[in-house]
Amino acid sequence: MKFISQILFMAVLGTVLLPSVWAGEWGLGAATAYLQTPYKGLDGEHIAVPYFSYQGEQLIFDLAAVSYILHRSEQLQFALEGELRFEGYESDDSPDLAGMKSRRPSFDAGASVAGFVMGGELKALLLGDITDTHKGYEARVQYQKPYVFGRLFIAPALGVAWLDGALVDYYYGVEAGEVTSVRPAYHAESTTNLFVELSAGYAISKTLELLGGVKTVRRGSSIENSPIVDSRNDTAVFSAVQYKF
Repeated sequence: MKFISQILFMAVLGTVLLPSVWAGEWGLGAATAYLQTPYKGLDGEHIAVPYFSYQGEQLIFDLAAVSYILHRSEQLQFALEGELRFEGYESDDSPDLAGMKSRRPSFDAGASVAGFVMGGELKALLLGDITDTHKGYEARVQYQKPYVFGRLFIAPALGVAWLDGALVDYYYGVEAGEVTSVRPAYHAESTTNLFVELSAGYAISKTLELLGGVKTVRRGSSIENSPIVDSRNDTAVFSAVQYKF
């Protein structure tokens, strides 16, 4: 999955080109990540990229996601959302994937509504592919509750995501032309993933901050049963340091 680092670099370059006259807090630094994958024959991948973020009154973005808040009150928030989807592979990433067409990451966009419940945020999102990659949709519900201990910030979260058949089949299906003696054809249907996540930040000073996070996903049966998959669970670990200005 060596193309993941290329996409991350393109995302950073795109944010650099945005107007710097916006009022808000910018962040610049470096990030590393370890990404597991459910595909056969693929080990986890370590990547290192520049890190860029922005926190404004309505617009919020970092390397992988962007939100534009349309309305916010004490009880509800409505926003437009965009996310990079880090799934897929190159056909030469593993001997087990030889003969498969490469599957590419996508950029998915949509909308969200969030309510503030018991000191946390209950959020529902609907996202669809706008890059003509998998041509599918994801509906997700998640709950996150932040805790602050002096300079330390932590935010555990859990959620459930429904992926439609087009999305699942693109990344985990096997087409007729990709069949081998040990890899049957497979048409993947819609499925439901479960995930838990922990995000954290530590303020070294007013301008220097450490960030980190870990996310584990338990993928649904339509993914688990794919002949190109050998693991139902995968984990991503992220860390970054940023200078805020």
